Amino acid sequence: MDDHIKLLIQFFDDLIANIECETTTVAMIKQVGQQHAILSQTCGFHSDIWEKLGEIAMEKICSTDIVQKTREAGRAWRSVIAFVTDELRCGFDGESRVFSSIRRRSSAEHLFEENNEDLLQKLQQIRMDYTSTVPMN
Repeated sequence: MDDHIKLLIQFFDDLIANIECETTTVAMIKQVGQQHAILSQTCGFHSDIWEKLGEIAMEKICSTDIVQKTREAGRAWRSVIAFVTDELRCGFDGESRVFSSIRRRSSAEHLFEENNEDLLQKLQQIRMDYTSTVPMN
């Protein structure tokens, strides 16, 4: 968990360092959301967790003395947190849909292969039954 917190702090440091370049910032945020999408398939991680993260971040950051002293700082942090939360969720949701469609397609292909093998076995059995019962000239 400590490593995850360090990564989160580094993430916000990188965002602030790149705040002037919107495309880089948005790409960084979405990439983090995308990297977490696999968790939707493996451990029930859902997109509403990003909202919870945003709420916690707002509560903790906006309760610090330095942010409370200036109204503009609180407003700025709330805007940044809302923006980051929305983009994280967007990246997560997009990639989760990709994982979900791959999983569905894989399941459908697997069923098709099983049905195909079953069908081939039945056809072979019908041929053997036919050749054993019908006299060949």
